[in-house]
Amino acid sequence: MKILLAVDDSQPSYEAAAVVSEWFPADSTVVALHVGSSVPTAAVAAPVAASGFGYPAVALPLLRSERQRIYRDAREVAERAAAIAHGDARTEAGDPAQKITEVASEIDADLIVIGTGDRSWLSRVITPSVSDEVVHTAPCPVLVVRPDTSDDT
Repeated sequence: MKILLAVDDSQPSYEAAAVVSEWFPADSTVVALHVGSSVPTAAVAAPVAASGFGYPAVALPLLRSERQRIYRDAREVAERAAAIAHGDARTEAGDPAQKITEVASEIDADLIVIGTGDRSWLSRVITPSVSDEVVHTAPCPVLVVRPDTSDDT
């Protein structure tokens, strides 16, 4: 069985990795995918005046450094999840829902596993849920893992 584990640096993602480890056969092929965004221009842009108008000027060394930091952080998240799920780590950049479905098609995944957290109605209106988008566009079944919020004490 080929499983694409879509992760970010959240507790629901690590719980999804644990579900993969516990529920699926040890001989499953697992790819833990973290999709990072591109470098935010605001992080490296400085206003510069030219002809009386301000425009962003990007310092290339700072841009490269920020891109390397983002890639390193994304790789660490993917590697942590892969270690939990006994799989391989992979990182991509771009729109998370789109990249998740693209990679699932590319590796011919039998299942996508993705975590989701509790979000307010306002946050769902402002920022669409990646897990919702994946459920509606995936080329294979999707298992959405919600965090355990029960209090067993």
